[in-house]
Amino acid sequence: MWALLKPLVGLDPKEVNLLKQPIVESRMVPLLGEHYATAVALLDTANEIQQQGPLYYLVSNYTPVPELAEKAGLVWNAETNQMAVMLISVGSPTVFAEKVLNQQMEQVIPTWPKELIKYTDPAYLERQVLAQALKEAQAQLLKQASAQVNAGGKLMTEQVLPIEFDELSQQALEEELQQSLEHELEQGLEKAFHKEL
Repeated sequence: MWALLKPLVGLDPKEVNLLKQPIVESRMVPLLGEHYATAVALLDTANEIQQQGPLYYLVSNYTPVPELAEKAGLVWNAETNQMAVMLISVGSPTVFAEKVLNQQMEQVIPTWPKELIKYTDPAYLERQVLAQALKEAQAQLLKQASAQVNAGGKLMTEQVLPIEFDELSQQALEEELQQSLEHELEQGLEKAFHKEL
């Protein structure tokens, strides 16, 4: 595998037909099973075979199949001879890795390049979920405001226009949203408690 990948670093994987090379394809098909076609569709959008230390990898640039996955990465670790694929769907990673044992006969956990490592961080994934929830809440509020304006209600235009958020503003809004949700939950529990009495 090393003899194949080392001279191809920096080249476009489509031009060298990397994913159809027998040594690569014969490992990817059993590794991915029914997810093989999705992974290849995404990985075909990568424009460069990259190297980071012992890791040789591809990362998709966009998704031609958004209903199945948003991003994909293929990594081969030259130190462990382990191939791994990460498919990211709805901000959550699914990892497919060859089973490799180290000298202590323990299963080796895949190593990821810096472009993909963030998807294994629970804090990053939580921030992604919060950001998505914030976007959805903002869209819902805009939809409600628009419906109220169309129904003859009076709203200030500034309340309807979307706002550009910097990272600090987004964090403050996320905290405010969390506090608001906690407050509403407390009020709901308090009302339910008083009804029981």
